[in-house]
Amino acid sequence: MTPEIGYGSLIIALACAVYGAVAGLLAARCRREELARSAQNAVVAHFLAVGAALVLLEVAFITSDFSIRFVAFNSASAYPLWYRIAGLWSALEGSILLWTFLQAGYTLLVVVSTRRRQPAWLPYVMAVLLSISAFFLLVMLIPANPFERVSPVPPEGRGMNPLVEAAFGVTNQEKPLGTLRPALRFYEREQTPIAEVDYRIGFREDLYVIFGRVERDGREIVIKALVNPMVTWIWLGGAVMAPGGLLALWPERRPLPNGSPPLKEG
Repeated sequence: MTPEIGYGSLIIALACAVYGAVAGLLAARCRREELARSAQNAVVAHFLAVGAALVLLEVAFITSDFSIRFVAFNSASAYPLWYRIAGLWSALEGSILLWTFLQAGYTLLVVVSTRRRQPAWLPYVMAVLLSISAFFLLVMLIPANPFERVSPVPPEGRGMNPLVEAAFGVTNQEKPLGTLRPALRFYEREQTPIAEVDYRIGFREDLYVIFGRVERDGREIVIKALVNPMVTWIWLGGAVMAPGGLLALWPERRPLPNGSPPLKEG
C-alpha cells in the first residue's frame, strides 16, 4: 500500500499547488481576502502532502521495501542504516521529492512571515512559488515517479551503483609492484557503464588498466593496459630546462654605460 499512498499524496499535493496558484492570482486581481486565505490554506495542505510522501519514501528505505523500484535500485538490505537513509536523495526521483519538500517548506515560511507585513504582494508570491512546486510534482507523477512498483521484487536490493571490480597483480621481471583494481559502475539510467581506471605511476612510465567491455552474462571481459611514456619525456625535459634556467638567471658582472652615475655604497 505504500506506493499507492505515496503516489496519492503527490496527486493531492499537485492539486493543492494548482489551486493555490490560481486562487492567489484571482485574489490579487480581484482583491478578495477570502481567496487569499484559501490560497494560504492550500499552501499548508501542499506542504503536508509533500511531507507525507517524503516520509513514506524514507520509511520504505529504512525498512528495505523493495516493492518500490526506486528503493530496490538504490538500496540494499545489507547497507547500514545511515546508507539506507541517504538513499532517499541518491538518484533523480528522490532528489526531486526532497527539493519539492524544501520548496514547500520555504513557501509556507514565506506565508507565515509576510502575510501581515505584505498582504498585497503575498498572493503573487504564493502563485509563483506554488507554480514551481506544481512543475516538479508533474515531473514526479509522470516521468520520474519515486513510488513506481517493480516486478519481480528483488530479495536483497541492487544497491547504489552496482560495481564490477577486478584485481591484477603487476610485476616487472618477476618483481611484484602492486595490485591494480579497475572497475565498472552501472547506473540505472545510463546506456553504457562508467569505467573507473586504476593506475601505477613510475619514474619512467605510467601504467593504466581499464575495463574495455564486460558482457552482462560474464562470458567476455576485455581489459586494456596502457603504458604512458610521457613521464620519461617530463624527466628529460626537466633535465634540459633546469640547467638552461640556471644559466639564464645566473648574475653576470657588466660595466655601466657611459654617463651613468656611480653607485653609492652604504
